[in-house]
Amino acid sequence: MEEALRRIEVTYQNKLSALHLTGLGLVDLPEILLNAAHITVLGLTDNMLEVLPDSIAEMENLRVLELGGNKLTALPESLCRLKNLRVLVVRDNQLTHLPEALGDLQALRMLEVRNNQIQVLPASITRLVALRELYLRANHLSALPERFSDMKGLTKLDLAENVFSEPPVNQADFPNLSMFWL
Repeated sequence: MEEALRRIEVTYQNKLSALHLTGLGLVDLPEILLNAAHITVLGLTDNMLEVLPDSIAEMENLRVLELGGNKLTALPESLCRLKNLRVLVVRDNQLTHLPEALGDLQALRMLEVRNNQIQVLPASITRLVALRELYLRANHLSALPERFSDMKGLTKLDLAENVFSEPPVNQADFPNLSMFWL
């Protein structure tokens, strides 16, 4: 925690916009961090986080949030109030579901949810019109939401290593795909 607080202090002093607290063994986030409205990139990869506080929504200027390699089982609905968020990485956690309000993240361009335990995606995911990259590899998905094929802007789609009994989508429904894993 000492190293995290030192890095946060340096970020404040120098008005830096990116903060990486990777691999520091954090089990929770320092409250002072959640008041850092100037931060646009926050890297919290490879820590021990089990819960993300609702107050994460106060970091309203976040564009990139990296939470991979933690112990998260859920994401707070408040996360979906981060209107400027463009990249959300929650790979290698223990997520069983995504917030219902996920579709409110209208600026989101990349969502990486690989290696979790998600069985069902929220229907609102189909409202992510800016989304270009969606990585859902190694979950427990057996079906995709209705209207999933409305996500015509996708250029990369990874659905491999799930439990689909038949192909859940037709590649032809996604004219912009340059990479597709199934």
